[in-house]
Amino acid sequence: VFPKAPFATAASIIAGLGEKGIQGEEMKECAKLLVAKREDLEALAPLQLLRLTVAATKSQDVAVEALDAVASAAALVLNAFSMEDASKLLLAVAKAKAGAGAGVQELYERAAEVIPPKLSELSSGQLIKVVLAVTKVEACRP
Repeated sequence: VFPKAPFATAASIIAGLGEKGIQGEEMKECAKLLVAKREDLEALAPLQLLRLTVAATKSQDVAVEALDAVASAAALVLNAFSMEDASKLLLAVAKAKAGAGAGVQELYERAAEVIPPKLSELSSGQLIKVVLAVTKVEACRP
């Protein structure tokens, strides 16, 4: 069903299943679809990328198969995220059930460019999320 559905619809369904913590071979195959269609993944709206990242905190299969590609896609459009959503995204990546690959590294590097000029816009809660996310990154610890 997923290969025939519009990509954004399939991504939304995968995010929903991941948010419920669904695991298994079928979930792995669904998550692999996200990575296979890189251009479509990069064209998703910021909120869909956020949902997929949150799904990676609850589903090991989504995290392992797709987090790196989703983080890379989010890095491309991070400036389009609200500061609230950017802080949620960074915290979700830090909490995800997978290691940090090149896409995650790319997201953190992009966040270092996008967030500092907007620090004054962050609420205290958003700032706490960003700090918690950054402290999970090995290179950011003392």
